[in-house]
Amino acid sequence: MNSQQLNQAVLRYREQFIPMIFEHTHGRVQTGPFRGMSIAPYRSWGDGDICAKLLGLYEDELHLAVAQAVSTLPDHIVNIGCAEGYYAVGMGRISQCELTVCDTDARALEAVRLNAEANGVAVAKSLSAITAVELNNLIEHNNRPCVVIDCEGAELEILDPVQAPNLEYATILVETHDCIREGIAHTLVDRFRDTHSVQWIRAQGKNPWQFEFLDKLSDMDKMSLVLEGRPETAVWLWMRPGAAR
Repeated sequence: MNSQQLNQAVLRYREQFIPMIFEHTHGRVQTGPFRGMSIAPYRSWGDGDICAKLLGLYEDELHLAVAQAVSTLPDHIVNIGCAEGYYAVGMGRISQCELTVCDTDARALEAVRLNAEANGVAVAKSLSAITAVELNNLIEHNNRPCVVIDCEGAELEILDPVQAPNLEYATILVETHDCIREGIAHTLVDRFRDTHSVQWIRAQGKNPWQFEFLDKLSDMDKMSLVLEGRPETAVWLWMRPGAAR
């Protein structure tokens, strides 16, 4: 069995725990910056990592960056590769600013709509695709735009400061995908080093043992809840602009 097959087996195995997690959390995120956010049982990618999201452990390496992003009082959040809207709705719920979501999967955009409604969040625009030029136009009149992007390697084309010069003023949180296209992370650092403060964030372990209602689960069961099935260690770039518009 290779790693991909093992990951699929884990996804199938942990399906049994989803109802229990929903029952104990009442469908609300338990920890982190999105604590209290409702999550509907819809998914567009795998099982949606619903268990980890409800526990507040999904990509918890980004908690500080997310908190800092919303503390800048963004006037427009653009989430590209939004999936079910964990970041779009979570950040929109806190900041109550203009919100644009983008995903190539129509099921994802429908899930975002349902999650946004459940949390009283308004989505201004839902897009199925976006280019660097279109992103540039989208944030042209914003003073403090924030771009959150996870799009399986397409970040290299979209985060292009030549075609999108307005990115100079944007706070950017991007998951890089060197596992798909080697060198993306370093290329993006080179592109934005003169306009942004760039911080590398590496994936780390999760701690499901902090939740007492999981005590009866085995260690392997607990770990299965928070495994994200990545082919290699994930790296995000947290880029903060050095100048205001």
